[in-house]
This record gives sequence, structure tokens and C-alpha cells, in this order.
Amino acid sequence: ANAGPPTASVCGTAFTLAAVPTDGTGTWTFPAQVISGNASLYNAAISIASFSEQNVTYKLYWQELNWTCTSKDSISIRFDHEIVHINAGEDVSLMSFDNAIQLHADPIQSYEKGKWSIPAGSGAFDDDESIEPWVTGATLGTNTFKWTVENGVCVEEDLVTYMISDPVIPELISPNSDTYNDELTISGLNFETQKVELTILNGAGSLIFSTSNVNSNDDWKNWDGTNSKGEDLPEGTYYYLLKVSSGKVEGLVSRKSGFIILKRK
Repeated sequence: ANAGPPTASVCGTAFTLAAVPTDGTGTWTFPAQVISGNASLYNAAISIASFSEQNVTYKLYWQELNWTCTSKDSISIRFDHEIVHINAGEDVSLMSFDNAIQLHADPIQSYEKGKWSIPAGSGAFDDDESIEPWVTGATLGTNTFKWTVENGVCVEEDLVTYMISDPVIPELISPNSDTYNDELTISGLNFETQKVELTILNGAGSLIFSTSNVNSNDDWKNWDGTNSKGEDLPEGTYYYLLKVSSGKVEGLVSRKSGFIILKRK
């Protein structure tokens, strides 16, 4: 008798047997966990009961009978638990000073193994098997990241795209309590991973306002058209100096400068 290859692996609870029939009558002997399948068919399609473990293995026997002649062979089948759901995260468009981003995949089962790769764009992972790795050196523009999860022969993939652009610092603020442009809001800053210093100068080059998160006791404050004492400044053109030190890319410091028009009406 020939039950087919001695071992097999399958993703899920269904498997199609492949015995090689010869003379006589062949019959399969199934364990109790097989809940469907025609035992008299050499190529029976079987299903087993659902399970919660990483995998289960069952042994099935194919026996042939020809008059008084009998012969038996077996096959061991490993059923790997299907990967029910994976999610590499939501697509994101952002501005960045250091092109360092953090991915956010959904948690996976303890017995599953995940790994990130980069089909489009660039970057380096701090841990390509983490569900929330940091990526440094991402490309300006489109970056596509693939999250591949495996359990035995079960494999699932999902893609997430990050669109990265250079930060644009507003050139106008109008602190008139209309909730629009009341403060200098700079997109692309990450105060958890970056050290940021902002200085505002008047037309004569004198420092009138500064803010930073460099020291643990420093609280960042968006500039709202006041000086360091909280006094309203007159309308006019002011200048900023911005320094951003990356906490994820060693030695990467971004410096920007420019002007800001302050209008109150």
C-alpha cells in the first residue's frame, strides 16, 4: 500500500489525500478529529475539527485488501493554524525633519512570526520583527512597507504606505482669537524623539521669544505673537531660527530659518 508522501503540512483544517491505489480495495482509517471525508476514496478530501494550538499533527492509515492479501501504509499530516487577520497599519501622509517614522502593525499571535520589508522607498529598521519598529532613512515621497506574518506553511501579507514630504513652516500668524493661524504651528515635529529649539527675532535681530524641549523641565510653547514675558508684540515682520536634533538618526541636525509676518486684523 502507498498512502502517498509520508509527511505533509497544510494551512488550515482541510487536506486532500493522495494514496496510490493498486489491486484490491483501499480504505482510509481516520482519527476521531477528522470530521468529514470519504474513507473509501484514495483521494478523499478531509476536514478536521477546529483547534486553537499553533498546529496539530494526525496520522492516517491507508489499507488495501485483495482477497487474503493486506497491506497498510500511513501519512502524518501537520495542520498549521490559519492566520486569521493581519494589519500593517493605516496609510499616512506626513512632514518630517529627519525622515524617521514608526510603523504600527496590529498585534499577532505568540506563535506567529512577523517580518517587515520595503518593496518601495528606502529605510532601515531598528527591529524588522517588531510590530512597531522605527524606520530611519525613509525616502521623501512614497515609502511602501510590507508586513509578512508566518505560521508554518501559513503566510499572510499586508502593505502600508507612508508619504513623506519636507516640512512647510507658515510665513504668517494672526493671533486674533479666530482659531485660524493664531499660533506658529510647525508640522513634522516629534517632541518624543526630537530635541527642538525655536528662537524668534525682531527686525533689529534682538531675541524676543524662545522655546525648547531640550531639557526635561522645558515646556514647548507655540509662538502666539507675544514676547517671552507674554506681552503682545506689534504687527510686523519677524524672523525665526529653528534647530531640530533627531533622536533616531545619530548626528542628524536640521536647521531652518526664515521670516514670519505678524498680523492682528
